[in-house]
Amino acid sequence: MAMTQRERAIAIVAGGVIGVGLLYGFVLDPLLKRLDEADTLLAANTADRDAALSLLDRKSRDTREWRTIANGRVPSDPSTAESQLLNRVSAAGDRAGLKLDLQARAAERENGFDRIQRTVSTTGNMSKLGEFLYALQTSDIPLRIVDLHIGSRKDGTDDLSLTMSIATLVLAPPKPGQTASMSEVLR
Repeated sequence: MAMTQRERAIAIVAGGVIGVGLLYGFVLDPLLKRLDEADTLLAANTADRDAALSLLDRKSRDTREWRTIANGRVPSDPSTAESQLLNRVSAAGDRAGLKLDLQARAAERENGFDRIQRTVSTTGNMSKLGEFLYALQTSDIPLRIVDLHIGSRKDGTDDLSLTMSIATLVLAPPKPGQTASMSEVLR
């Protein structure tokens, strides 16, 4: 059976459409999917790389900052560290006009340092407590408020009670047979 020119054109167009569909389904679509996956993977890896570079930059900046902060401020003698802690807390309480109750807690070892802690209790209004906490935050020795509880002594009044644990660091003594220096701890 002979095809007319019209039938031949329709067959060519239909064959072309089927061929393009097969080409898209088996070649082009998988390539586009792999390209999308590669773009997603590239974006994720770029984000990971940027985070790692940021971490490296932050590490060098933090190391310089730590050396500045710790230079002469992190004692190796526990009694000196405890004295500094008590002096700073007492001075902050005096500046704020608060009467402080300080209680000792056991020292803990942590990452090459001994952490000396004290529990501080006091009462006062919001202004005095805020002034006290600000003075501790801006202290020139490494202090950390480990635990903080502020509660109202009487409902509807500005009469508050504050209980907190505050800690400072002291260089831990080296293990027997080892010598540790500040530069080793700062690495």
